[in-house]
Amino acid sequence: MRLYRLAANFKIRTDSILRVFHAPPEIPNSTQCSDAHIVARDGALIRLQDDWGRFCRDLILISAVGGCSTVAGIALPNRAASPRDALTILRSSFSGRAKPPDWEPKWFIANQALDAARRLRVGNLAAVSGALGSTPSPLEEIRVLRNFVAHRSERAAIEARRYSGLNHLKGLHAYLQSLQSGGSSLLETWVRQLQVMAESAVQ
Repeated sequence: MRLYRLAANFKIRTDSILRVFHAPPEIPNSTQCSDAHIVARDGALIRLQDDWGRFCRDLILISAVGGCSTVAGIALPNRAASPRDALTILRSSFSGRAKPPDWEPKWFIANQALDAARRLRVGNLAAVSGALGSTPSPLEEIRVLRNFVAHRSERAAIEARRYSGLNHLKGLHAYLQSLQSGGSSLLETWVRQLQVMAESAVQ
């Protein structure tokens, strides 16, 4: 498998998130969203974080298995027999208390994903580190606002206000739709940033 397919699939999935989020209201002659559209908008950040975590997981585990090439044509060495074997190797690399058999890092958190890549000695570590660890990155704000959507707790709301002063979901929708330089919404700006990071990671 060529790694570029991972970045291409990530782009397809995240373009779909944007289409759903920016779709016009389904109620005729109204600026109000239907209940289904509201739920879809609420889920945009959850899907975006999940898709980024999935991309990072696949990238690192497939790179560890090797037998594939980067976009630049670099053949990656075999460090594990399969993704499952790579996870076993990763869990056993920690000293002290053993990791549970179903443990995995939080792949959407750059430091944890990069630590896994280093422990697995992936052959494309330089490209992966440069991409996943690049700054500025929207990942922390996405994580905080995603938690605001998913948990709707006072603690999550307090964290969300650090970034946007939000205290309700309608405000979050408006915040994500706010136009940035170049005319793109904030959500689209984040998506494009992550797509560029994904493309850089598979070079």
